[in-house]
Amino acid sequence: MDNGADIVTITTDSAAATQTAAKRGLYSIGNDSDMTLYGPEAHLTANIFNWGIYYEHIYNQVKNGTWKPSSDWWGIETGAVDISTFGKMVPKNIQDMVMAKKEEIASGEFVVFKGPIKGQDGSTAIAAGVVPSDQDLLSMMYYVEGVVGDIPQ
Repeated sequence: MDNGADIVTITTDSAAATQTAAKRGLYSIGNDSDMTLYGPEAHLTANIFNWGIYYEHIYNQVKNGTWKPSSDWWGIETGAVDISTFGKMVPKNIQDMVMAKKEEIASGEFVVFKGPIKGQDGSTAIAAGVVPSDQDLLSMMYYVEGVVGDIPQ
């Protein structure tokens, strides 16, 4: 915020970004839950993780004796991942645009991580039409085009 950001976010289950943004007259995007309560004048929206759906899935597997260790990546289409309500300052046309894109993602019509994606230096990181695996995304050691900074070594 001190460096000129007008929107901040956080990747922990904390209201700190929203509370601080509200105090400074800025905007925030929450993480894991709707943060409206902590700064209604700052909260734009938040990603939501509905862990109950996943826990019920695992519980049922354990109960039925079918559970096996796995690496699960549940998306919007499962209901485990969602978006919170929008703050009153988010225009209706923007809300509609975001919700339409959400539906495209849920249906598989739009794939978020699909090439072409360029690296920070302008080189091709993911070729046109290629959809990287979860492992590719988890192990990427580069920033994408437009990101300023260096990856810590």
